[in-house]
Amino acid sequence: MKLSYLFIRTLKEAPADAKSTSNKLLLRGSYIRKVAGGIYSYLPLCSIVLKKIKKIIREELETIWAQEIIIPLLNPQDLYPPVSIKKKEGSFYFKDRSGRTMSIGTSSEEIITDLISKEVRSYREMPLFLYQIIRVLRDDNKAKGGLLRPKEFFLNEIYSFHTSIEDLEKGYKKICEVYLKIFKICGIDMTVLPSYSEDGYEGSKFLIFNELGDELIYVCPECGYMATSEKTDFFISEETFIKEESSPVESVFTPGKKTIEEVTAFMGEEPTSFAKTLLFKTDGKPVAALVRGDRELNPHKIKKLLNVKKLEMADDKLVEKVTGAPVGFAGPVGLGKIPVLADLEVKNMQSLIVGANKGDYHIKNVMPGRDFNISHYGDLRMAATGDLCKNCKKLLEVKSAFKLAEGFKIEDKYTEPMKATFFDEQSKEHKIIMGSYSLNISQTMAAIVETHHDENGIIWPSSVSPFDVIVLLLEPSDEKQKEIALNIYNFLKKEGVDVLLDDRDSRAGFKFKDADLLGIPLRITVGYKAVKEGLVELKIRRKNKNIVFPVQEVISEVKNLFKM
Repeated sequence: MKLSYLFIRTLKEAPADAKSTSNKLLLRGSYIRKVAGGIYSYLPLCSIVLKKIKKIIREELETIWAQEIIIPLLNPQDLYPPVSIKKKEGSFYFKDRSGRTMSIGTSSEEIITDLISKEVRSYREMPLFLYQIIRVLRDDNKAKGGLLRPKEFFLNEIYSFHTSIEDLEKGYKKICEVYLKIFKICGIDMTVLPSYSEDGYEGSKFLIFNELGDELIYVCPECGYMATSEKTDFFISEETFIKEESSPVESVFTPGKKTIEEVTAFMGEEPTSFAKTLLFKTDGKPVAALVRGDRELNPHKIKKLLNVKKLEMADDKLVEKVTGAPVGFAGPVGLGKIPVLADLEVKNMQSLIVGANKGDYHIKNVMPGRDFNISHYGDLRMAATGDLCKNCKKLLEVKSAFKLAEGFKIEDKYTEPMKATFFDEQSKEHKIIMGSYSLNISQTMAAIVETHHDENGIIWPSSVSPFDVIVLLLEPSDEKQKEIALNIYNFLKKEGVDVLLDDRDSRAGFKFKDADLLGIPLRITVGYKAVKEGLVELKIRRKNKNIVFPVQEVISEVKNLFKM
């Protein structure tokens, strides 16, 4: 490719609203252009990089006999029994001309499970690994960092199907190993941590640390303990305090004040004086859980305490049925026989301010035991700033990260309601067991730039670089320079090297800066020395080091560097 033909316009400065390093450099290097918040056009150089990442993914998935399919982008919502009443967050829903509800942007679990339920019948057909590489849309109000969290991106989805939980474990391990190898080839040092899916299934997240990331990771600087926020275990003091008798319960009019922030501001109280009451549903029955006003409940800990497989947030109708009040005014007093769980911190609160189970009202001076009963106390909250390491009792540090990939053992979440079954050796029918995995390809490209760059620009690993070599022709009007540059360019192309020739009629300094910014691994400079002394300059981008070679040895040196 000759740069004079390439659709490219580099920028001296990044736009003011570009915050992450990758966003700044990809914009400056003419890899992407912003259309709107979280929405980008992928220009030719970016397209080449993405193709190379996709090629790596396909090649590695072939090693575990995964097969590529293409699933419809449009998902008819009436085809499948709903696994959850809630719509998938971030998806786009609309009605077609016939009035049928469709979605775009949802993951493909229902479609793929429907397909498997009709096509797979025997244990002999599993394990089965199917994958796709698709363009995905997300209505994400947290889009930030350019391609680190975009609203539109390329995604690799993998679905695995198994005859047993034991076989799922084996398949899950295989795919996690493949994902790690993909990231290693792409030059990313990945942190993999155990996690839960939103509905509580075990799995893992593949993370890179970044100050703009929305995943919170708790790290102990003393013993090295590290965990995602939903998995973090922290030290809990067993010390209890003697409570004094509180004043009688007092009702407070709080018109339209539903959130902790609204109520604390209205009443002039600290969040630590409040106990939030959240309602859940398990086995079709409601359960209430309390946590201090400045904390967040961890549903996974509630599931563990109750020893249940499924736990769902109560919808608005159930909340109103149980409390007799609109959402935002739920409290533990007067819930009757509904079990009330409470986080251990609530145990040591002198008195509580809670929802009154009455619209526009809260109540204060509430005491557990006197005004309502608690069924179980336990560690029910998410980790927070200030928590101590469970192992060594040192202060946990909180770091931000982006999630590039994830995998979850979703077992029979979809296969049971959608009746996806198989017959074993004795012709007995069983539920198919399932795993679900995804890798964000666009995000991976951005993560590579976050990892590989310097003050001058991107430094692509050779595995994903848009070109292997860039040849700089410093003076296109000099016919002898031009001939040498073209000869090198043509020889490298014949040897199978992806080479870019900068034949633009521009200043030498401009070409040098662009070559560094674009991040191509090897630069060959053809200038006056090539004509006068038969010498050209090689620069290995990641070493930022220039080496002079005779023109006749350039091709063999390039082949040696790339081990061709």
